[in-house]
Amino acid sequence: MQCVSTSISTAMNQMTGSFFWPWTCSCAATCLQVLEGAEDCLLSSSGMNAATTMLLALVPAGGHIVTTTDCYRRTRQFIQTVLPKMGITATVSGLGASAYIRVTSLPASPQTHD
Repeated sequence: MQCVSTSISTAMNQMTGSFFWPWTCSCAATCLQVLEGAEDCLLSSSGMNAATTMLLALVPAGGHIVTTTDCYRRTRQFIQTVLPKMGITATVSGLGASAYIRVTSLPASPQTHD
């Protein structure tokens, strides 16, 4: 029995942090869900993963996204190259982060405003 216990202990000491990521992520999500009183919670391993997951989940085919040129470049590339293949259009504005607040009507086709 001592041999098995020692082997498990040695194996645990040699594991990397990434081995525990699913468990840690699940525990953290549950804690946040309870703290926020939320129906559910999803944690992502990166901001890019969070952004693309949210866009894919919430923007339907035929939808339209308004973003700015100061959006994270890779997210903007995803919006401009991948989403159009799914029937989702986008307007990219160079007016800064507050530009999308002022948009009152969306164009029928994607445009870029500089």
